[in-house]
Amino acid sequence: MTDQQNAKLSMYNVVASVMDDNTAKVATVAALVTVAANFKTTAEAISNTAEQQATITTGVTPDKNATRESLRNTTVNIAGILYAYAVSVNNIILQGKSKITYSALRDLKDDELGERAQSIHDEANAVIASLPPFGITAAVLTSYQTLIDSYEAKSPAPRAAQSQQVALTTQLKDLFKQADSTLKNSMDKLMLNFKTTDPQFFNTYTAAREIIDAGSATTKISGTVTNIASAVGIAGAVITVEDQSYTATSEPDGSYELIIPVPGTYNIFCNHPGYQQAKINAVEVTLGVNTKLNIELTT
Repeated sequence: MTDQQNAKLSMYNVVASVMDDNTAKVATVAALVTVAANFKTTAEAISNTAEQQATITTGVTPDKNATRESLRNTTVNIAGILYAYAVSVNNIILQGKSKITYSALRDLKDDELGERAQSIHDEANAVIASLPPFGITAAVLTSYQTLIDSYEAKSPAPRAAQSQQVALTTQLKDLFKQADSTLKNSMDKLMLNFKTTDPQFFNTYTAAREIIDAGSATTKISGTVTNIASAVGIAGAVITVEDQSYTATSEPDGSYELIIPVPGTYNIFCNHPGYQQAKINAVEVTLGVNTKLNIELTT
């Protein structure tokens, strides 16, 4: 997938998570239940298709390359022996047909290499009765033919994989169009039911709909820790996340940045000697978004 598609898929997943986390609210609008389910199915289909696209050629080209290398070396060896035989019987025509080098084989296209190897096999097979003293037996030629057949079978594999990649790329484009249409024409409209009745749910959904380039934006909470009585910033306050290892310490002016790489809903604690512990419940952290959270401490 492209960077833009990856960023969009991240948005889809966050939206699907918001729907999953608010099933009771979603259930109050029957049409939204169906739309949310269909949207999640489409998002999962995109993930699956992208995975296929990324792995479909794994192992195909290296396997083909190894077989090609083996075929080149075997062909050079058998052609060399066949040339030696041709010299021994003064067969000028066979000498010309069997005089090949590795570099010449390396310059051949895939289909040309298979054809050249097959021609060497057939020339050797035509005089096989005379070749055992030179080290070529019927068993050797049988093994050589098996190698040629194996190469011919693998040769079109990368092209076939490339064709499948093209098909999957087209499929991805269609799935993204489908997901975008569902969001724009259905889910966004149905979520308006909550704009006034449940603004927190509506605003969470709206924030989730923002496409974030996770590679250039940091998911975090930031703000200022102050003394509730004087409004002066507090340095050295420790901000932590319940049941997580994420932590930050406030600067001399009271400012802090708490990196939370995984989106979700968290309970935040703030501690400083001489002040009471502050706990802020259910802070929503969205992918790629800087969530503002100012904290006031009391003595």
